[in-house]
Amino acid sequence: MTVDLTQFHEAFFEESFEALDAMEAALLKLDVGAPEPELINTIFRVAHSIKGGSATFGFSEIASFTHSLETLLDELRSGTMPVTPEVSDLLLKSVDVLRAMLRAMQATRPIDAQRVSDLQFDLEVVIARKNAPLAAPAREAPATPCAADETPPVWQVRFRPYRELLARGNDPLRLFRELGGLAEVRVQIDAQNLPPLADIQPQDCHLAWTLEVAGRISEEEIRQVFDWAEGDC
Repeated sequence: MTVDLTQFHEAFFEESFEALDAMEAALLKLDVGAPEPELINTIFRVAHSIKGGSATFGFSEIASFTHSLETLLDELRSGTMPVTPEVSDLLLKSVDVLRAMLRAMQATRPIDAQRVSDLQFDLEVVIARKNAPLAAPAREAPATPCAADETPPVWQVRFRPYRELLARGNDPLRLFRELGGLAEVRVQIDAQNLPPLADIQPQDCHLAWTLEVAGRISEEEIRQVFDWAEGDC
């Protein structure tokens, strides 16, 4: 017996659009620097609901994007990350991107993968650098010859852990945060090996990441961060 999911899809799209309207309204009311916890909870619940619904119906691109969004919102909700103008702007952009993704899915059109990837990249960077130390105020100093040419190196790190990474107690996000405390980090997710939803086990890791690490940091320091996952990647 074949089940026609069309009506369920339409109900999901309709509810998601309404939820995004509520999310946007809450974001516009959000006081940067002193946000109301209930507004953040409202925004979080919308992201969580859309993530769950999209995963249920196999809309993996939406589920992946909202997972990153939900992770950032969870940091805000727990108070471990402040609501800054940059974060507020990313959240509003996320509403626009989610609307566009839902409209594309509803019309069975391709999504704008580059737009989604770019914004998801920015969300992951903000999450990864949460624990980065604040730079001290700059002081005027005599000019140093060729100082302008001393560009910090940029390392590219490819992190493709074994499937058992999570089951062994390792958390990629914790590694990225630690690295973000040492240098500026940009994170790109690779979900090409993600299996069908029905085959996913919560303890398995199917993702890979490419990190660009910029700053006065050595290869040895980068390797030391990933020593936590030695044997799992």
